Amino acid sequence: MGACPAAALLEGWDRPGIRRSFPNRDNLLPGRGGPGARRGALASRASGSARKLLAASTVARATPARLLIVDDEEPILFALREYFSARSYEVDCASAREEAEELIASRSYAAVIADLRLAGDGHEGLDLVDYATGRSPAIHVIVLTAYGSPEIEQAARRRGAGAFLHKPIPLAELERVVAGLVAAPG
Repeated sequence: MGACPAAALLEGWDRPGIRRSFPNRDNLLPGRGGPGARRGALASRASGSARKLLAASTVARATPARLLIVDDEEPILFALREYFSARSYEVDCASAREEAEELIASRSYAAVIADLRLAGDGHEGLDLVDYATGRSPAIHVIVLTAYGSPEIEQAARRRGAGAFLHKPIPLAELERVVAGLVAAPG
């Protein structure tokens, strides 16, 4: 079932030295959004369709939705995998575009959560949006980035991204967007 390469970080995750090594962890871990990441602040930064998805409540699913998480930073893969797995999603992870494309070609996903910059300074996440939506128009792609601009967001949406979100984002807010997209008809 496509084990997440970041799972090796599980051992000793709560050790103080490890927790301090991820300065933005408060926005990646559940329930720790901080004052700047509260719902109002997040909604004001989100695009129109993302605001509607953020307002939606978590939708109960009869069968677990399968997610693919793509990011080149293992701590982010780990946090997202653990969070969504604990909420009954089936989760696969990839740390590179090529690995993600292989998984998309061999499995069916309800949603893909992809970092915009997978190789450092490129926009491989946009190429992944093209690939995923080209393989299956039913796939919902969410682009996460700390380097977004209105032009990049427009390009992602033209290519078929269902949401374009800025890091850091509280995991509960990301889950609302995922649930809203997965529950949306076709």
